[in-house]
Amino acid sequence: MLAHIPLRETRRFHVYKDRTHVLIVADQPGRLHSTAGPAPSGPPEHPFLDGIALDALSEHELGSLLRDSTSFDDYLARLVAAGYDIRSDDLPARADPGPSTRLADGSGLLGVIWQRAGQSTTLARQPAPGALIFEAAALTFYREAPAEQLLAALADARSFDALLQALQAGGIHKI
Repeated sequence: MLAHIPLRETRRFHVYKDRTHVLIVADQPGRLHSTAGPAPSGPPEHPFLDGIALDALSEHELGSLLRDSTSFDDYLARLVAAGYDIRSDDLPARADPGPSTRLADGSGLLGVIWQRAGQSTTLARQPAPGALIFEAAALTFYREAPAEQLLAALADARSFDALLQALQAGGIHKI
């Protein structure tokens, strides 16, 4: 299913800590917009990321993770490892994505499931706008290997609870 979906030229994600919307990032050179007022010269430029910080309490940690990163994908991996969750930008900015639950299997963290309709995506391959939209939930895959199996379960799901039951029957659990 995912292999045949048209992809975006520029990936764009919303980043959450618990249910707080903390950051919007795009995979392109750009500017870093802070919650604080910009310097007289304007927001600083960045070589591989365009970002808008939305939460002053998270901004220091987000900046530290970015300074340690070597690429957009490395930054996303560092965010996930630090407990942030990532969602496709199919929701309007600052919208509540609904409750989220991290999913794992015997090999570790798989991704996050959002209890609200939306676009499912991997971090590396984001579908074009309007593609892979599901009513029962939205999934963000932090590992691509199980994506096809999970997308099939999502496509068949009639509700969020039914989807969780199907995933648990397939060896995937909440963490």
